[in-house]
Amino acid sequence: MDQVKLAKLLMLTTSDSDGEALNAVRAANVILKKAKKNWEEVFKDQKESPKEKTHQSWYDRVRPLDPEIIHMLEYCLERLSGSGYQFIKSLNTQYRLRRSLSTKQLEALRKWYANL
Repeated sequence: MDQVKLAKLLMLTTSDSDGEALNAVRAANVILKKAKKNWEEVFKDQKESPKEKTHQSWYDRVRPLDPEIIHMLEYCLERLSGSGYQFIKSLNTQYRLRRSLSTKQLEALRKWYANL
């Protein structure tokens, strides 16, 4: 089973386009069916307790965090307060969970960073 392709398809499920998201789910299900696996089996292998985490997860290898974006987020979080802080904090949470920001979000982050 191609885990890289499966991870990319799962990222497409976050699309604002319902059709694109649905097609990604269906394509991912086809991959699982061909591999004779189900979603529970796929994620069962990925469960790790914090104490047992001694290696990088496959998701981190598939879509690693961009050091430039991490730097901008952390720099802004250290220097902002109020609504600006809350906005950057929400971007930070989304980026660390989804490993992506929209073009508009990235532009906003760059503006906040440049103005500090």
